[in-house]
Amino acid sequence: MFVTGFALFLGAEGYILGILTASAPLAQFFQVFAALKTRDLSSRKNYVLSRALISRLFPILWMVLPFIFSRNTSLIIFLVIYSISNLYQNLATNAWFGWISDLIPKKFRGRFFGIRNRYLSLAGLLIGYIGASFMDLFRKNYSPLLDFLYKAGFKYPQKLHITLSRNYGELWGFALIFLMGGIMGIISWYILRKQPEPRRHLPKAGMSSFEYFAFPFRDANFRRLLYFSIWWFFTALVASPFWMPFMLNTLKFTFLEIQVYGTIATISSILSLKFWGKLIDKFGNKPVMAIAIVMGMINPLYWVIVTPKTFWLIYFEAISSGIMWSAAGLVSTNIILSIAPVKEKDMYIAVMSAALGVAGAISAILSGFMLGLLPKAGLFGLKLYPMQYMFLLCSLARLSAEVPLIFVREKDAKNFREIMRRIFSKKAS
Repeated sequence: MFVTGFALFLGAEGYILGILTASAPLAQFFQVFAALKTRDLSSRKNYVLSRALISRLFPILWMVLPFIFSRNTSLIIFLVIYSISNLYQNLATNAWFGWISDLIPKKFRGRFFGIRNRYLSLAGLLIGYIGASFMDLFRKNYSPLLDFLYKAGFKYPQKLHITLSRNYGELWGFALIFLMGGIMGIISWYILRKQPEPRRHLPKAGMSSFEYFAFPFRDANFRRLLYFSIWWFFTALVASPFWMPFMLNTLKFTFLEIQVYGTIATISSILSLKFWGKLIDKFGNKPVMAIAIVMGMINPLYWVIVTPKTFWLIYFEAISSGIMWSAAGLVSTNIILSIAPVKEKDMYIAVMSAALGVAGAISAILSGFMLGLLPKAGLFGLKLYPMQYMFLLCSLARLSAEVPLIFVREKDAKNFREIMRRIFSKKAS
């Protein structure tokens, strides 16, 4: 939320927002190299700690940019630093999961991650509300701290060429948010250092690095799943750079209102997890994913019809979106774990993450460039904002993912018609 807001503050538009959004998924590509690197390491802990520290220091650099450089230069440097931060964060991801899976016994792992994710969600919501309220105060120049900073001589950088009365507070709001984020990141890194690491028993020499990397591609069903997943992720992220800018600039949402939207989506997701889990156990992953795709097609249509006067429609979309992504997330985790061999599991996950990252990045970048080509006066006789045409395209594109899903094989999975009949049947549980 604050990263996109800061980019908009620095003047980011269409294709820049696409590049910003593409940065995080593109960094997933490097998980493959991390999996190859850590396969033969006796200690994953040192590898994770070094890369985690680097990624958590970068927000402190973001905060100083507008005070040193011009607006355009600050935006370019911010994009570069943000991309490097995502890279280092993703380099540590696979190694951390391997480290924690060695530390937590398998029979307790489900409960551990359930409790961990619950506390992370609660902490995220709490910090999100505090940060959003804090940021909205600064955007309105209402903060006593802002008055103190201004009187103390901390003047607004003239290099940005933005009206002082409108944006001085916003500048300091972002600076302090990123400073606190950096400090909390360092504290969390120090806590991570205290996490023990059991002695790792390295496997005997077997497959070469190339053979290890190529192994998942020899699995025909994995290839089918990979093709579907790439297409789904590509279509799902069409228009992804524009959800928040549309809320901020067109619907005139405050950061607090955006946080409310996120809270509704999160709660909807959590509450629907049990329902989707039961359906997956009864009918399989594939039919549940088919339902998620249909819901994914409907969600962007809310954004197509919403206006500043009917902004409340977005909160209904938050409910639907939370439910849909809950199903899609469960399926994506369950189905790859169900087909991946135990010894090669890390590489299966890394290959999938890398492929999805590249697909998501390409989708986001293309979306950014496409927005700049759309006429602002309307298209095909429709009177929509330019971003709303991208939301409409996203809806149509998502539905097309049903086609590659047909070719994915899942043992004992029921067909789509049966699951829909059971859902709406009086006998459905």
